[in-house]
Amino acid sequence: MTPFILNSKLTMPAMGKVFSRQSLLQRLHSNLDNPLSVICAPSGYGKTTLVSDFLQQQSHPYCWLSLDEKNNVGSGFWSYLCAAIKTVDAKAVETAELYLQNSYIEDYRLICDALLESLEKRSRVWDRPSKLILVLDDFQFIDHPQVLASFNRFLDYLPNWLHVVITSRAMPQLSIPKRVSKLLAHVILRDELIIPPEQVADFLFEKLAINVTAQQALHIHTSTEGWAAAIQLMGLSIKHGSHSQATAAVSPDGLLNGFLFEDVFQQLSHQQQQALLVVSPLQQFNGAILDAMLVIQTGQNIIDELLAEGLFVSPVDDKHTAYRLHSLFKQWLIEKFHQQADSQAAIQRGFDWLMRHGFFEQALLLAVDQQDWPNAAAMMMCLYPSSAYSRHQDQALRLLALFPLNIVQSMPHLAMMQAVIASQHYQHQSMQLHCDYLEIALKKIQRQLSEQPKNCAQVLADFGLQTQAQLDLLLCGLMVLQGQLARMSGQRSKARELDEKLLHTSAIHNTSLQCWAAYGGCADAFMDDDMLAAIKHGQQAIAGALLVNDVNCEIATLAWLLPALLLNGQIKPAEKMALSALQKLAQHGMENLPNQSGIYLALVQNYMEQNRIEEAWQIFYRLQHYLKNFPDVRELTYSVAHCHVQLLALSGLQTQTDNALDELLEFEKIEFSGQVFVGEFHYVTLLDVHALNALIQLKNRNAMVLIQWAQTEPTDEHHLCAMRLHYEQFIYAIGQSMMGQDMADYLTALNQLSQQNGVVHRAIGIAMLAVRFHLANENMAQALAHFREVLILAAPYQFVNLIIDGTENMAALLNAAMADNIESRYCQFLLKQLAATQARHFTQPPGSSLQVDADSRAYNSIALNESAQNESSGKAAANASGLTARQAQSSPTTIVTSATARPLAEPLTPRERQILQLLSEGGSNQQMADSLGLSVSTVKRHLQNIYGKLHVKNRTAAIRHMAIAQTNPSR
Repeated sequence: MTPFILNSKLTMPAMGKVFSRQSLLQRLHSNLDNPLSVICAPSGYGKTTLVSDFLQQQSHPYCWLSLDEKNNVGSGFWSYLCAAIKTVDAKAVETAELYLQNSYIEDYRLICDALLESLEKRSRVWDRPSKLILVLDDFQFIDHPQVLASFNRFLDYLPNWLHVVITSRAMPQLSIPKRVSKLLAHVILRDELIIPPEQVADFLFEKLAINVTAQQALHIHTSTEGWAAAIQLMGLSIKHGSHSQATAAVSPDGLLNGFLFEDVFQQLSHQQQQALLVVSPLQQFNGAILDAMLVIQTGQNIIDELLAEGLFVSPVDDKHTAYRLHSLFKQWLIEKFHQQADSQAAIQRGFDWLMRHGFFEQALLLAVDQQDWPNAAAMMMCLYPSSAYSRHQDQALRLLALFPLNIVQSMPHLAMMQAVIASQHYQHQSMQLHCDYLEIALKKIQRQLSEQPKNCAQVLADFGLQTQAQLDLLLCGLMVLQGQLARMSGQRSKARELDEKLLHTSAIHNTSLQCWAAYGGCADAFMDDDMLAAIKHGQQAIAGALLVNDVNCEIATLAWLLPALLLNGQIKPAEKMALSALQKLAQHGMENLPNQSGIYLALVQNYMEQNRIEEAWQIFYRLQHYLKNFPDVRELTYSVAHCHVQLLALSGLQTQTDNALDELLEFEKIEFSGQVFVGEFHYVTLLDVHALNALIQLKNRNAMVLIQWAQTEPTDEHHLCAMRLHYEQFIYAIGQSMMGQDMADYLTALNQLSQQNGVVHRAIGIAMLAVRFHLANENMAQALAHFREVLILAAPYQFVNLIIDGTENMAALLNAAMADNIESRYCQFLLKQLAATQARHFTQPPGSSLQVDADSRAYNSIALNESAQNESSGKAAANASGLTARQAQSSPTTIVTSATARPLAEPLTPRERQILQLLSEGGSNQQMADSLGLSVSTVKRHLQNIYGKLHVKNRTAAIRHMAIAQTNPSR
């Protein structure tokens, strides 16, 4: 849901007659060269009036934003801030708006940086204003740590032509003392806004056209302590002929005694009084809603009359499209309004008007204020009709927090929202709890509908629903969530039953939940070890998710689909799909969206299989950075630690591998000791840690660990995931074979099952067992005979480490196969990979986790671009290297990931620097040529020169070098 932007919040309020404070205006003007001015005082001291007067006396353009509690979330704050700046300079917010339009962003520093970058670029444009003033009125509503952190950053890096003015009733948490001490901010406080006694008479004459004597002025100042709002109130009282002794009407903290309000209120006509009372619960109002609430046709005339009185009502913009009550009077009027007998009827008329005209959030707040929970819940359904509550979750959670727990429990749509958001943030206990609330509420609705079939509309309305279709959608959504919970708790049969039931439910068709039904099929098929079915359902889920723009379903599905593709041998398609997803998320500021860990893990596994270890480490570092958003999710922590062990082992870092294994075992022991089977926490398909350790030790020529582990056969009884069971049965067969057992029939059955279900990776692994056995016994002829079968099976898929990792005498075997003309080109490719592995000597993990986050978006763009170029130019590369087009596509790309870049043998020319910059932005050769007015061949020549000077071989390595050089400018 894209938030509505109220233009009235972007317009300076019309202030009517203004009493100018020249000394304060001069101070504001003198501070324009500094980044920030802050005016801090309680309500009614003239903060907004002072700023309005200041702007009207300036020649500089300005943008205005009136803040309220709805801006105290990241999306609400930055959407409006960009909208405010856009009123003056639309180009300055284009990049930031791209992030905001996608609505999944959670780290709003990205919005901040995008906006700052655009503003900085505008600094070099000749027609930009010499000074732009940004006013943020009523900043006291902003106290959310995420908003303050991102806006603090914005203030830290403002371009010198932008000046921010803040008004607030409390000092903003923006490091104001530090900024003042560095002469970067100027503050005007309450005592400086007090109207001195010698100016009271002028103030009253200017504002209310009344004359008072010097003695009266002194009395008024003494009574009000110079508080502008109280002075004006007393002036109104005098103007209307009242001589109430308002001497004690004011307290220093900004409160007025009720009798002073009453004194002024009684001077108004009955219609004016009624108008003020009925609109008091509203945040904003206009003549039309006033007509509806009072059942009159003169609402606008009454508002105009009130404006003439100059105190109770203020327009929110200069076009007078909407109005608001002054906050000083609002609560007093609300209390008085609720004392009237017909107040509820008037409020219902106002609610109906707001709903009819699409002001759902205002209607929601009105209903909450009146504790009209069914109508409030109905407005939440209008605001968030979909079951995919990804967009603007901060705003959704802010609105949900308005409802008491017992109301969330009884209103099914509210419980659904809480459950969905909890599921996306790995809050499984909260998800289960709110699913229970949802199920109870839905059963109650269905029971009442069966008892009162003729009163269907009223039954639905009592639960915040408007149509049967909404109820059907909630019933389907509950099945989706219950299926998720069933998988996470190991109730696989229940999950499958729910999937099947969901797919045959008529209400699921043509809804946003179809993709989630297919997602469930993908997850279940993967855990059932059926990769062909997993891929089929996964592709259906992705297509459906794209159709309804459900990014969460897309991400959740990829966590299952990507490893299924890898196990099925579709290595390159899986890589391209993962990179495309990460690029999409990065481009639209969605890096912190939940559930992405599965994509990262699958891509690391993909690169490990392709022997692209440096790139695998780079993605792993980004995964670690992402995981900081979810530090307490034990399943994620375990999965990443498991992956870390494999990556360390493949990198040849044995000491670090052993340490990481010990940590993983300890983690499993502590975190999953309450499980029936240690480590078997249902939703994870990873190998048992002891089995993983046994394989690693076997690679290091220590077979005893595997022999000990293989004493007990893995069976269905101890496994809830068939995919994991079959892999552990494979490892068990290896251990039993080493003990002299004949496992041929056992392995044959497992191999047939693997091929039948499309688990090509395991089928090739089983075929490689005989090869490794004969190599270990130095029987080259027999090894080569079995290797022929392996090569024929593996060549179409271009597996690498599945073949070469841990296999002794592999070079001799590959050369023998080439001599017999057995898949010669594939053998040549594997020989190169073997040579690369043998030349790799890590003493510590390569690369740095500190540098990958800064250019992750550029990396995704370049990597994806190279993938597409490799795909289109594979045939040419194959002709040059003697490989087929398919094999050329699988050739690994080495990326420089070391913490330092090599010094340049020769500096880059200005043109080469231009090309390198365009390269970092993801430009293709043709795009760079078009941008610089060059031919493509000239761009290619420059690229070759750049690669030579940087000591790199490809685009990605050049980008990495550039990022490192920027991080270490001395180099």
